[in-house]
Amino acid sequence: QDGCKKLIEVIKEAKLGREEGFFLKEAKMRDFLFLNPPQNTVKALGYKSVKEAMEKESVYHIFAALRFAENERWLNNFFFRPYNDLLADSFETREIRVEVLPEKWRKIGAEYAGKKLHHISHLKEAGIVFIIPAAQDGYPGQSLENFTLIFHYLYEVEFYSRVFRKYAGSSDFGRKIVDLLAANVSSLPLPKEGVSWRIIPRYLAKLNESDPRLFEPHINSEPLHWLKAESDIDRLAEKNPQIGLSFWRGIDDFVGEIFHAGKKGDNLVSFDLIDNLIFLSRGGIGKYLYHQQEALWNKIFIEFAGLEKMEEILTEKLDKGWIELK
Repeated sequence: QDGCKKLIEVIKEAKLGREEGFFLKEAKMRDFLFLNPPQNTVKALGYKSVKEAMEKESVYHIFAALRFAENERWLNNFFFRPYNDLLADSFETREIRVEVLPEKWRKIGAEYAGKKLHHISHLKEAGIVFIIPAAQDGYPGQSLENFTLIFHYLYEVEFYSRVFRKYAGSSDFGRKIVDLLAANVSSLPLPKEGVSWRIIPRYLAKLNESDPRLFEPHINSEPLHWLKAESDIDRLAEKNPQIGLSFWRGIDDFVGEIFHAGKKGDNLVSFDLIDNLIFLSRGGIGKYLYHQQEALWNKIFIEFAGLEKMEEILTEKLDKGWIELK
């Protein structure tokens, strides 16, 4: 707990810009919890009702628990359905919260952390980045993994906040928010005329590394957040050489190399920081390439359009799902 809190302090000092955005008001979050009480969460905490839970727990912590304590089908079919009726006045400008959940959440979040391969996550609409107490402490690469993930999620929450604000004047604000949070990727074919690139707001390769959309020209918002996070880490390492973070400086996230692996033939190795951190923290089991591969697609686009233009397109055209190049 203390180590994570210190880590958060360092990150907030190192990160560029203010950590604030356009998020659900706390009163609206409470309304949603009363409307569809998260029974698994209430039961796991030993309370008799959601009212009792909210009297004794942070509403932000209960909201965070939706990600790991509740059934995904229930969330999509019941809890998130009223989001379609959201209005912009249910949102407010406030600071992004970065919190370590109390020890009581360790057991509840253990299965989720195993599936996600790490124990840090976020809620875009609530403006919170949270750390689930880990069942395993001190594994190789843990501190650096936590460090980079918190940076990444801060930028991701900020990014989506800008999109929320862009939708504020829309008559179908709620529906747009639901679509945004679902991170759906269009399955429609790209236009045959002209040159078009698909816009992908998630790591599709985590679900299916052979998804045909991954082989089309595309840009992805996820590597953008990593790029910013790693830039902050580079600056921090340069100013504070004693912390030993400079070892990765100068190695871009899109870099990979093919090495000969004996009888196995050629093997692609990612030099992406987070790919390698996940590999290290999992004891060298498996191989992770999808961060590097998506970063490479972004790099190709940046080379002819520029980083600022790519970010502008991702913000403005995320709901469209593709961009036509002229």
